[in-house]
Amino acid sequence: MKFFALIPARGGSKSIPRKNLALIGDKPLIFYILETAKNSNIDRVFVSTEDSEIKEVASNLGVEVIDRPKELSTNKTPTLPVLQHFLKDLRLKGVDLDYLVLLYPTSPLLTVETLNKAVDAIKNTKKKSLLSIVEDTRNFKIWEKRGNKFVPKFKRVNRQYVPKVYRENGTVYIAHKDLIEQGKLVDKDPIFLLMREEESIDIDTPFQLRLVKLLLKDK
Repeated sequence: MKFFALIPARGGSKSIPRKNLALIGDKPLIFYILETAKNSNIDRVFVSTEDSEIKEVASNLGVEVIDRPKELSTNKTPTLPVLQHFLKDLRLKGVDLDYLVLLYPTSPLLTVETLNKAVDAIKNTKKKSLLSIVEDTRNFKIWEKRGNKFVPKFKRVNRQYVPKVYRENGTVYIAHKDLIEQGKLVDKDPIFLLMREEESIDIDTPFQLRLVKLLLKDK
């Protein structure tokens, strides 16, 4: 089974200007996921981008670059068309794969060990898809706004009696190429990879960027 990783990385960003190139230490944000993917048991690693600076960073690290069309590089572009463009590009080059591993530059704390665990889970089960999740410890005492009023969406009980819930953390997705071509990222019976909260940080705000800087400095 061949596993290819794709890291979609636009040059633009609404929340943080040039987010994927924001410096953490002396390295751009995208450097961390590229290093993780390169050192994992994934067969080949690609970056899909329209940005010349991101292309340079990826190429300098020995990562293959897919030129992303401008029409697939807006902040409204969903991920699936980018993945389908990637598969089409590979087909035109006569390159084949079995599974696509979707990773994001905004998950710099993902470890090689966790990524390898995800790939091994697919290899061992031969299932069609995998998604990473994290226990959502913030689901307790949620209030909903209805008109001008706030209404509780919970029953007031001790925390230990609150049922555990989990959310997609958007860190690792693995999908068979056939699923992607059908316009799906996850099928009806995926593998759920439970990850630690620290690895699940997805940088979307300046605060999260500062937090990751502190965590990496700690390490």
